[in-house]
Amino acid sequence: MWPLSRSKSKGLLAEEERLAGETSSVAPAVRQEKLRRPKVRTFSSLRHRNFRYLWTGNFFNNGANWLQQVTIGWLVWDLSHSAFLVGTVGGFRAVPFLVVGPWAGVMADRMDRRKLVLLSQGLLATCAFLFALLVLSGRVQVWHAFLYITLSGVAHSILQPVRQALVANTVPKEDLGNAYALNVVTITSSRFLLPAVGGLLVGAFGFKVNFFVESMLYLVLALLIIPMRTPYREASKAHHASALTDLKEGVKYVWKDKPMLQLIVMSFIPNFLVQPCLYLLPVFAGAVLHRGPEIYGILLSINGIGGLTAALVIASFGFILKKGLASLLMLTVAAFGAIMLGQSHWLLLSMLAVALIGFGQSTFRTSNGTLIQTLVPDGLRGRVMSVYHFDHGFTPLASFGIGLFAEFYTPTGAVTVVGMIGLALSIYFLLAFHRVRQLA
Repeated sequence: MWPLSRSKSKGLLAEEERLAGETSSVAPAVRQEKLRRPKVRTFSSLRHRNFRYLWTGNFFNNGANWLQQVTIGWLVWDLSHSAFLVGTVGGFRAVPFLVVGPWAGVMADRMDRRKLVLLSQGLLATCAFLFALLVLSGRVQVWHAFLYITLSGVAHSILQPVRQALVANTVPKEDLGNAYALNVVTITSSRFLLPAVGGLLVGAFGFKVNFFVESMLYLVLALLIIPMRTPYREASKAHHASALTDLKEGVKYVWKDKPMLQLIVMSFIPNFLVQPCLYLLPVFAGAVLHRGPEIYGILLSINGIGGLTAALVIASFGFILKKGLASLLMLTVAAFGAIMLGQSHWLLLSMLAVALIGFGQSTFRTSNGTLIQTLVPDGLRGRVMSVYHFDHGFTPLASFGIGLFAEFYTPTGAVTVVGMIGLALSIYFLLAFHRVRQLA
């Protein structure tokens, strides 16, 4: 009995070892398979309370911006019926970025970023309220619209780099990509909702109501900034030097870091060549499609749907491609959408074109912005973001050019030519910026 029992025990041990070996060989494969499965994390960064304050406030602030864009463009078109003036006023808000923008970045690295947001929002709300009263009086003229949009631009030139920097100050680094995608969601979702509502309000009540609503929306961000904190902001040494020295330091950092410089150069295409095409949408709606402000608002909303789709996919699943390659490819998509818009005389094709532009721009801004925010030190974040937004200051020049072209040629021809230039530059960057293509 003993030998038999002993041999049986050996057999059982051998069988157990074999099964254990199979289990141990399968377990890593199972764990690896689990790691490979895409993890849906659409709103993961919203678990941080301070980012929730910022994210909610940004939604209302961006909603006010889109409401302003849909209303001011149609107001100028109603007052002048000039494609040149409509195209120009759309980008005129960006003029202060050339002068105020760089110093706003310096202030963002030297001062409390929350206080800068409060200052900017107060100026925006006041300007919108006073302009609403002017419109209500019935004495508004085209030059009033340009003055209002310029004063609004001063506030935005301070606000933009600060809000971008605050994203990185309210979440840990591992959540930065998701937070940046969700921040883009505030742009695209508000663009989906507010322009259509704004167009309907203009059609029903005239222009005055929109500017009052815009003023109130600006105040929401200011109220939400008060309880917000910045736990992930690093101590800045910028205030130990002069403001001019700080500005030079930020510019020098961008100039010497080649991938950073290329990422910033790339941003000129959507802001300089694609976005001005959207400023002509009031002309497209009125003169090309022969529709009213409701259709103009709907076109902007569909542009927002394209952008919202892209941002939600990225927030949920991350990037399928490397972020650098995704940025370069999406430039070509946005430029192609502009060409399609320029060739369109039908509403459905125009809707498809603006959706394509929105998808391309949103993906580019998310990937490009995430790369920049990840690479830059927090002590230089405000200054680098101000350089990143410096291209906004050239938008009026592009708007002026495309508006003049549309005035003396045709709106469709102007948008087509600008889109083709954007597509050619996008393809060149895709081939030439090999270091950006590798950024993950």
